[in-house]
Order: sequence, then C-alpha cells, then structure tokens
Amino acid sequence: MHESSLIRNMIGVIEQTSRENGARPVERIEIELARFGTMDKEHFRFHFKEAVKGTSLEKVKIDFTQVPFGIDARLVSVTLKDRIPKESA
Repeated sequence: MHESSLIRNMIGVIEQTSRENGARPVERIEIELARFGTMDKEHFRFHFKEAVKGTSLEKVKIDFTQVPFGIDARLVSVTLKDRIPKESA
C-alpha cells in the first residue's frame, strides 16, 4: 500500500531526528500535501495515527500545508520538545 510505505518512511525520519537530538520527544510535524495528490488531510492523519498507535509518536501534532503540485505527502519539518520530561519514580 502506497500510504503505508510513505508513512513508515516518514516515521523513520522522525524517529531518527529525535535520536540525533538526544532522544528529545517530538511535539509536532509539518506535512506538505499536493492539491492534486491522492491523499488529503484526513486520509493522511488516519494512516499516520494507525501507524504510530502505542508509540511515543502517538500524541504528535500534525500541521498541513497544501501545495499546487508535487509528491502526495512530504515531511517538511519535525519540531522537538525543549526538554525531556522526567520519568516518574
């Protein structure tokens, strides 16, 4: 499935970005969607939420930008939280 592969690849990049920055939690991602692509916001959000269910990315906020043309969905940016919350004792 095209969506699953695309989203799995994005999740890999998001997780790698977090690891490269001291495992800081991810707060928000920005996704660019092509106006005439095969995915709209709801379609992307559904597949992304299903893919990250039960992971540290489950509560990530998703911002969308629509462009006139391009690939169906592109990861534009990853925003990390300022600090890692302390674990409860």
